[in-house]
Amino acid sequence: MAMLTVENRKQIAVLLLAVTLGLVASYLVAQYTERRIASEVERLSKEFQEAKINPLIDEIQKLQSELNKVASMQAKMQEMAAQGGVGPGGQPLAPKSSLAFRTPPGKRAYTILIDSLSAVGGLINPGDFVDIIAHLEVPSEDNESRGTRPGRRGTDAGEEPTLSTMVFQNVQILAVDQNLQGPSGPQPRGGAQAQARALNVTVALAPEEVTLLSFIERNGQMKLALRAPSETKTVSIPVANWETLADYLYKKQGTEIIIPKSRSQFEAVEPEEIEPFIPIFRGGQQSE
Repeated sequence: MAMLTVENRKQIAVLLLAVTLGLVASYLVAQYTERRIASEVERLSKEFQEAKINPLIDEIQKLQSELNKVASMQAKMQEMAAQGGVGPGGQPLAPKSSLAFRTPPGKRAYTILIDSLSAVGGLINPGDFVDIIAHLEVPSEDNESRGTRPGRRGTDAGEEPTLSTMVFQNVQILAVDQNLQGPSGPQPRGGAQAQARALNVTVALAPEEVTLLSFIERNGQMKLALRAPSETKTVSIPVANWETLADYLYKKQGTEIIIPKSRSQFEAVEPEEIEPFIPIFRGGQQSE
């Protein structure tokens, strides 16, 4: 093998030096580029944070501060309400156990006195929902002219027409007597409430319904029908009287019942007083 000449050795040394310098230069350029990119990313991130994130953080902090103020105010109001203190505007606040706090918005608490049997045997409790059925005696025109009070039987004109109707549905019971709480556990059979002859039942009604129920209370009788907890719908139910009862029995059972005419109809018309439908005249005078 021929020996390398001095010239060749110089060329190889120069080539190796050039490669080494190229690698060093490439490394330095890569380091510089990496630092430049990192610096640029940091700068852009800082600018974005100052322009977008910091204002958003400030808004979140302000909102959190407002929420803390509201929560603090609500806590103070609840504490004052529990103590029966004074609320905003100087109005007194009732304790939480008060019936006013249990009355739904837009409703009025109204108490009716009803016998235990008509109140589902006394087996109703605060928190239950019921339908209110009214039994009314509608005054006739003859009784009104005689001055007979509604809700009482006529003497000369016979019995007043009666009807039954479900006037209110899905009515919430707020209290039974002085009890504002529902039963905490199984109740003994024949308890004090079930044995009572009459109950003071407080219900939640709209203002217009309160006046109607007060009228019914004075002029008729009421019964309560207990609803299942899952039953919240209201339905259209026709008024119940002798005619609707006869129609129901005929449609459901095929049973036909004959409804007698009222006593007033028989007393008002006598056979000897009935005149011919067309009067007959002879010689200018009506014939007998």
